[in-house]
Amino acid sequence: MTETVTCFAEVIQNGQWIAPLAVLLSAAVGASVAFWAIKSNREIARKRATLDVILKSESDEYFERIYTVFSSEKKRSQGLEALLLAETDGETRAKLEVDNFLNHYELVAISIDQGILDESFYKKWMRSTYISHYKESVNYIKGIRKKNPRAFIAFQGLVEKWVEEDAK
Repeated sequence: MTETVTCFAEVIQNGQWIAPLAVLLSAAVGASVAFWAIKSNREIARKRATLDVILKSESDEYFERIYTVFSSEKKRSQGLEALLLAETDGETRAKLEVDNFLNHYELVAISIDQGILDESFYKKWMRSTYISHYKESVNYIKGIRKKNPRAFIAFQGLVEKWVEEDAK
């Protein structure tokens, strides 16, 4: 035991502890820098993905078509709910396109929940439209839920969260 203490005292006296401490300190600094770089890159990637989703939804022909169908169908005398009883091929196609339009919002909500998209960025750009489209389709969604109780749950949850935040 005294030999160990003596050896340790010699290491301290001779300054041999400085090199291992410097290595340990530089490793800790390097790990911290790497951690913050990874975190920063993830945030940038999430914002870039959010921007891509927004740009695609505003410029993609397919999305423009399903939005046009959604807008047209909600103006019908019975609104979107008329599509719940789709009988003709045209009504069935319109229902599919409305479903696809609403599925886009469901996917956005799930992506935000999973941290794939940046909620604050998306909310700043799309908040009023997102909430408005939900409110315009809420009765249609209720009709869909008679067959599929889990339909558009994330979409509804995100709308409710934003409305509650606005109320505070």
